[in-house]
Amino acid sequence: MTKPHEPWLLSFFHLFLLLSLIFLAASLASFSPLDPSFFSYSLPYNPPTNIGGDVGANLSGFLMFFLGLASYLAIFFPWVILAVHFIKRKKNTHLLALIFATCMTTASACYLLAVFVPNIMLDGISYPSSGMLGIYLSSYLKPLLGNLGSIMLLLFFSCLSFFLLQKKEFMSFLRKRKEQHAPKSL
Repeated sequence: MTKPHEPWLLSFFHLFLLLSLIFLAASLASFSPLDPSFFSYSLPYNPPTNIGGDVGANLSGFLMFFLGLASYLAIFFPWVILAVHFIKRKKNTHLLALIFATCMTTASACYLLAVFVPNIMLDGISYPSSGMLGIYLSSYLKPLLGNLGSIMLLLFFSCLSFFLLQKKEFMSFLRKRKEQHAPKSL
């Protein structure tokens, strides 16, 4: 028989997650492409202007390189999941669905950024707003499905992720809508 989680251990985990999300949000908010990280280097060495120092510059550089502006969205969902879990004090049985929904929403945001806002100016440098994920998705989906088809596909994934985040089954939602609009018999 498994022992239930200790309340202090769960509270410690929530505190650790909250502090790391705050650190990551502060690092992303103070991101500069001129900061030294894995993706940029300057001679002579200039100390990072990032609030998180070298660690924050590397983390935010990594996220901005791969996810672009969608990295803000990728850290938003753990905040929501943490808040809901903390308020309800329930065991989260839909964690895999929430992670999948976060990944789908982030990928959709990367693609939409690549299509509609390809570049942004950060500290006088033109930077891809969608990150590498958005660039790759747009280079593969656009020729295959065209602009409209790929946008419709990703909007479908965004809607699906919304239902996953709401923990509702899609078919039961459609069944309820059908019952509401069905003609009433006398």
